[in-house]
Amino acid sequence: MLETWEVIKALEELTKPLNLIEAFEEANEVSARYIILRFKLMNSKYIEGVNIILRYLPHTSLVVWGRIEVLVSRDIPAKEFLTRIYNELIKSKAEVLVKADGISVFYKLNTASANEFKADLIRKISECLRIIEGIEDVNLVYEGFKVLNHE
Repeated sequence: MLETWEVIKALEELTKPLNLIEAFEEANEVSARYIILRFKLMNSKYIEGVNIILRYLPHTSLVVWGRIEVLVSRDIPAKEFLTRIYNELIKSKAEVLVKADGISVFYKLNTASANEFKADLIRKISECLRIIEGIEDVNLVYEGFKVLNHE
């Protein structure tokens, strides 16, 4: 588990701390158990966005776990996805969900410490980007957040 201030510190290079404070405050106001931080990946052809999903305990300042969701466009070549990309994603310990409007790739994040959380986040996004696009440079731009109260 991580304290909210540790998550804010870990993500300060990706977004302003005030954006994260606002997300945690709103989660407390409505007793939301999930916070989804939305990012756009600027240097990608097929990745439409990245969500950082945090399982939050309202009013405790604790984040229980974190996951990354990488949103992949349905425009990705099907043959390459099915013959190469899917297998490599599974080998990288990703969960892959194929939907009518695209593909979601999920990774669990290490929440043992803020440093491990941050390193794991960048490593897994880089790995996914390398597998899908053949590049590893992560250039994320914060787009906003959403809080949810249901499973």
